[in-house]
Amino acid sequence: MARLGVPFKIVDNDLMPFRVEVAKRIAALNAAIGSPADASIAAADRARVRTQVAREFFLAEHGREPVNARELAGQIAKDSRPRTQTVAGYDLTFSPVKSVSTLWAVADPAVAAVIERAHQAAVNDALAFIEDHALFTRSGPQGIRQVNVRGLVATAFTHRDSRAGDPDLHTHIAVANKVQTLDGRWLSIDGRVLFKANVAASEAYNTALEQHLRDTLGLRFAERPGTDPAKRPIREIVGVDPRRQRWVGRASLGYNADGKRRIGTVSARTKTEAKNKLRALLRDHDDGLPTQRAYTVGDAVEVWLAHGLVGRDPNTVANRTSLARTHIIAGLGKRRLTELTAEEVDHWLTNKAATLSTDTVRRLLSILRQSIRRAQARDLVKRNVALLCDLPKGQPGRPSKSLTREQAERLLRAASDNPTMNAYVVVSLLIGARTEELRALTWSRVNLDGNPPTIDLWRSVRAHGDTKTTKSRRTLELPARCVEALTKHRDLVEKQSAESGRQPEEFDLVFTTTTGTQLDPANVRRASRRVVAAAGMDPMSWTPRELRHSFVSLLSSSGMPIEDIAHLVGHANTRVTELVYRKELRPVLTRGAVAMDVLFPDDEGAHTLVSRLVSKSQADQPEGLEHDDEGRPDQGFDEWSLGDSNP
Repeated sequence: MARLGVPFKIVDNDLMPFRVEVAKRIAALNAAIGSPADASIAAADRARVRTQVAREFFLAEHGREPVNARELAGQIAKDSRPRTQTVAGYDLTFSPVKSVSTLWAVADPAVAAVIERAHQAAVNDALAFIEDHALFTRSGPQGIRQVNVRGLVATAFTHRDSRAGDPDLHTHIAVANKVQTLDGRWLSIDGRVLFKANVAASEAYNTALEQHLRDTLGLRFAERPGTDPAKRPIREIVGVDPRRQRWVGRASLGYNADGKRRIGTVSARTKTEAKNKLRALLRDHDDGLPTQRAYTVGDAVEVWLAHGLVGRDPNTVANRTSLARTHIIAGLGKRRLTELTAEEVDHWLTNKAATLSTDTVRRLLSILRQSIRRAQARDLVKRNVALLCDLPKGQPGRPSKSLTREQAERLLRAASDNPTMNAYVVVSLLIGARTEELRALTWSRVNLDGNPPTIDLWRSVRAHGDTKTTKSRRTLELPARCVEALTKHRDLVEKQSAESGRQPEEFDLVFTTTTGTQLDPANVRRASRRVVAAAGMDPMSWTPRELRHSFVSLLSSSGMPIEDIAHLVGHANTRVTELVYRKELRPVLTRGAVAMDVLFPDDEGAHTLVSRLVSKSQADQPEGLEHDDEGRPDQGFDEWSLGDSNP
């Protein structure tokens, strides 16, 4: 085995003037505060010293101040580098432009083989250029004489993809730092000449590759559009889609909870841009900031739908899912969450408000806010931009209405001719129960033989059978008309039970379909419309829930305090009862004028005042109320009144 020259030299005490000057400045700082000269100082103080010394060295070398931070950083890097560095070898990497790797990856095997042979031929041409123009050694004292050599000692390794896994045809040439002179001696390569020939060798490879591909495949090359004019132009194959010519960078970001490695991926049109994105990704990871840049709004919303609605009512889940997928994912789903702006959300909300009601837009904004908040809690986005957006006013929805006394009477008469819906309409109108409460009502909760007869509204068709709120649980006295209607309805149910051969307990639900199953909202709407039509009203203008609104409005019109009405309908306070449910059936409010007449009577006499008081009293008295001997309304309500017997 032959020995290739002497061992590599170990260079000691190769100190740069920049480092020496920085060390002196730091020693002076330590001396000023009474610390040892070699004591460590704060990183900020060290950076300040290095910057100051670098400015002085740059001024001495160039005769001017550095124009930007890049020039200053370059000066620091150059002056910090040792003048002499011994290496065992060099890695020369030859990589074609991205369009060549792209074509090589998508072409059929025969064409791909031609491209690879052209690449190898271009590598050989570039190595020949280096051997002819950039490969020397030095001899004599301090390497004073440049000497020609016989050639490179190297080996080649061809790779076909990058670390990120994308197609990247390239060859590594591992060059040993030993060359043989013409007289047979083995010496080290003159690295300075080899380094300066880096760009020239690269151009030799690119030019040779273009020539080989043009001769073998007839390909044409042209400068890539959009190249920085200050840099050398990059020539790509004409006809290869630029969108396919992207550099991909990947980096490990630790491990998931299941032990699998987390890989961060970036892509860019140029290699430099991809490197910058990868550095930014790693910097964000080190700072604890979100790193999943490809995580979209649609991803965040789907995760919220899967995990943020657990335990909610199935109808709520279905409604939120439909809204999210129809409007949010369709409109913003493809937008990267980290790049979503408040302006984009505002624009999207404005467009939605042009066609949707305010309540629907409010729900959409709520879903978006909750989805981003969940992603934010998991470090997938820095801030919740949806919280910065205001709710725009949408289209007005159809306001709920209330039946007048005359309309209510017509509806009750029409219901009496419909045995299957009579009890439902009567109970809904005369006790103000919610449709979800009546659909879940069982006979065990109805006491028609009690004194007084009562109904327990303690269950609903919501998840787990709970009522809308705890305050919604209530026990009400049944008006006589309700008792009569429910008694007839019970007899009808028992008759149907006997005819079908089912046991009575199978018909425990008070209101069911003709087959004995639980009613759904569509069943109730269809049956109610038939009753409304029979009453001579537009069936499409009324909904079952407006029987509850009518209950509140009719009681309010009769003079019942709003607090009592809120208690009867199961509201926690009077706000919703007054603002949402109560509809003013009398257009003129007269109580204020009457009170002022009492306080400040007219000089014309008391006759006018008494007449107004009498007229007001008669107008406020509801029909169907009897008076006892003392002139007070009887406390026992007839068919239009409800007694309250909460436990």
